[in-house]
Amino acid sequence: MRKPDRYLSPLGAWSLAFGCTVGWGAFMMPGTTFLPTAGPMGTIIGMSIGAALMLIISFNYHYLMNHYAGSGGAFTYTKEAFGYDHGFLCSWFLILTYIAILWANATALVLIARNLAGGIFQFGFHYTVAGYDVYFGEALVSIGAILLFGFICIFSGKMTGFVQTLMALILFFGIVFCLCVALIKTNGASMSQAWFSDGEEVYVQIIQVAALVPWAFVGFESVSHSTGEFKFSVRKSFLIMASAVIAGGIAYTFLTWLAVTVQPEGYSDWTAYIKDIGNLEGLKGLPVFFATQKIMGNAGLIVLAFTLIGGVVTGIVGNYVAASRLLYAVADEGIISEKFHSLGRFKTPAKCIMFIMAVSIFIPFMGRTAVGWIVDVTSVGATIVYGYTSAAAFKFAWKEGKRGVQFVGALGVIISVGFFILAVVPNFWAISTLSPESYLILTVWGILGLAFFRYIVGKDKSRRFGNSIMVWTAMLLLLFFVSAIWMRQEVYNDVRVVISGGMDYYVIRASLIKNNLIQMGLCVISLVILLSIFSVRSEREKLLEIAKAHAEKANTAKSEFLASMSHEIRTPINAVLGMNEMIIRESKDKKITKYARNVESAGKNLLSIINDILDFSKISR
Repeated sequence: MRKPDRYLSPLGAWSLAFGCTVGWGAFMMPGTTFLPTAGPMGTIIGMSIGAALMLIISFNYHYLMNHYAGSGGAFTYTKEAFGYDHGFLCSWFLILTYIAILWANATALVLIARNLAGGIFQFGFHYTVAGYDVYFGEALVSIGAILLFGFICIFSGKMTGFVQTLMALILFFGIVFCLCVALIKTNGASMSQAWFSDGEEVYVQIIQVAALVPWAFVGFESVSHSTGEFKFSVRKSFLIMASAVIAGGIAYTFLTWLAVTVQPEGYSDWTAYIKDIGNLEGLKGLPVFFATQKIMGNAGLIVLAFTLIGGVVTGIVGNYVAASRLLYAVADEGIISEKFHSLGRFKTPAKCIMFIMAVSIFIPFMGRTAVGWIVDVTSVGATIVYGYTSAAAFKFAWKEGKRGVQFVGALGVIISVGFFILAVVPNFWAISTLSPESYLILTVWGILGLAFFRYIVGKDKSRRFGNSIMVWTAMLLLLFFVSAIWMRQEVYNDVRVVISGGMDYYVIRASLIKNNLIQMGLCVISLVILLSIFSVRSEREKLLEIAKAHAEKANTAKSEFLASMSHEIRTPINAVLGMNEMIIRESKDKKITKYARNVESAGKNLLSIINDILDFSKISR
């Protein structure tokens, strides 16, 4: 069997981790999220705290990467620590996380074109999805990027590494360059403005930013799927992931800082500018782009455009690599077709990459808004995966007696649980990170996972799956909880519309009934699938008991037969030996006596064998 090329240098591995961490969103979030939530200083503090927490998770990955080299990452660690059921659940959320980020970056190319090149690609048929205009020409741009970088990942690992490294360096140094020039040309005037946002307490603002960390930093662990392609010691993995996390924190905070260096005319400071940003169009509605163009002119805008393209390309390529290696490892365990567990002529998991390409080419026609709903779910998936990884590190460290690693593993579990609560529970610490549509997508994805797991359990002949009742019961409760939150958010939105006079009683009543039916249907489907899993498990246990009973019955019959036969055979042999002894005593012929002695020796050997058989039959009863 072919083995993957060891093409990743330390710089290439860093580029993979950093490129998957920072993408298109880093350029948009200063104006849409960071500044309105916490201001520049709140963002810096929140991101610094978040980066420190991610370093703890990084250490847990590092510890496990040194135990299990190859592909699979968190899936492999979870499977080895807690079994195949937990491993499947981990991989189910992780694959959505990687592919969704790939989709987000591929469709972001259209937004770049719209803001920097106008409507040049807005041709062909046109329709609207959730308020977002979808054009055939723009969809072709995203599809072209998906196919181009997919084929690069198929044909050459070395070329993939080169592209990822080049684009990651352009991304990082482009961000640093733009901020440095902006600070020099404005003489650091932004430092005299407000440091935090208005409204919430400062500590709440910081927590709000820190709560976004799983979404913001997801991808730094992508190198854990490529340890078999390292051409350096895995012992360097923590340094690589830690530097990628720190570089990601720098990128997010520098872009936020860049966004407040200047404001359009008519605004006294960034607070007034950001409050009114929803009413602005063009570059004025994109603080990072406006500041760069205002300070450095069109040349600066070109530099920022290349920097942004670097973020998009690294997001696409990096998540192609991570998702394909994960599918490769999952196929090795028979969860999906074993055809995916093969390397093509270029020593890359070509079939896995082609599958991702085939699924992804339809996504641009869904519209950017719908893709954003899916991407928001990745924050939940990331917390689940980080929790599993930290728990696995704790378990293995416990067996090895490594107290320090146990502490870091336990701390990682606590951090992951905290992030999960912040991501899933709406308005916790005044945070609501998911839209109603994202809650619905999370519920549907979980149900699809249950259904696919039911299929796996049904065809599992080796009985590796379906052994953990706890994990799937917990999954069912999570689906009930998330669907209830979705219903709550929908009702809340409908009530707001009614209060504003935009919906009458009969319309909201129909909406409430529809949503209730949807929620009930989702819960019933989940319960039916789980009961079906339990039914298969119960039937499997019954068959196992029947097989055990048959085996015990056969073993008893064998023992009785051996005991009976040994007694029946021993009787005539004793008679033969007795007669032979009489011949030895009474015969005067030396030749006959010699033959009788041989008969005596052979008979005693045979009798000894029969006694052994009798003793064995007694032991096996």
